[in-house]
Amino acid sequence: MKNHNKVVNLKDYELVLSYSFGNRERPCTGHIFECIEYFHILKKHFKCCILIGDCVDFESIIGHILKKYTFEENDIWDIIEAVHIADNPRIVIGDKLLLVDGNYKRLSNKVIKFNKYYAFPCGLKNECDYPDNVHILGDSRIYDFKRPNFTHYTKKILTSKLCTDVPEVKYDYMLYITEGVREIPLEEIERIVDKYDGSFVIYSDYLSRIDRSNVVVESVPVPDVFKFDTYIYTSIDRKFDCSPRFIVECELLGKNVIYELSYPMIEDKGLYYRNIDINNNEFSLDEEEQLLKVINE
Repeated sequence: MKNHNKVVNLKDYELVLSYSFGNRERPCTGHIFECIEYFHILKKHFKCCILIGDCVDFESIIGHILKKYTFEENDIWDIIEAVHIADNPRIVIGDKLLLVDGNYKRLSNKVIKFNKYYAFPCGLKNECDYPDNVHILGDSRIYDFKRPNFTHYTKKILTSKLCTDVPEVKYDYMLYITEGVREIPLEEIERIVDKYDGSFVIYSDYLSRIDRSNVVVESVPVPDVFKFDTYIYTSIDRKFDCSPRFIVECELLGKNVIYELSYPMIEDKGLYYRNIDINNNEFSLDEEEQLLKVINE
């Protein structure tokens, strides 16, 4: 449901799932998939909706959902009916709000009026970045927060509904290079391409071509993402990938992952502990009793 008003009233719902939004157009952020996956679990316990505050093409999102997941038809309709799209609203009103990227700081110039607030921290590592009335559900191995409304919780992925059909492999290696956090210098891209023998596909939202005969650049979002053999994970300037999900999906689909880091992996605690969780098979979203307990308090 599209809402072009600057005031969004979601009081009819017990729980709103969303992520920080602003004056921008994004083709499809991974946080939308996080909202959808948690909605699928939490709808059994609460009257939920999903608020998308960016300017997005919802038909395109539905297309990605149909390719990415194995939801039943009724589950797809539940998602469609639950989604509210509002282009950068100024005021949002409701009962309980869970931000899957935790970035209330980015919403500080808006009126976000709810009775209770929850956050999965992602990117903001300082406790002072979160308002005092926000209950944080974060990984205590990563976030050393002392506040009383902090609960140890690791963000998970709905692996039981992910489609495991893999497209034909067309490229040996894949690089994911997008503007902002995942942006790297052209010289670094060329260094990596020169280091490995084989064909490359680069998924990007700002690159159009690379002057190499063995490199193809495709604009995101990409419909047949996993048409490569090996994902080359590259460094990020802030040395912190709060809850990387792509490496989990690579694990599930039998794709290799190579780490081209300019620093020891332990310096990126999000990436480091996600790898530990992958090795221990502790990343699947299930009934989440701990999360339900916090929201029901």
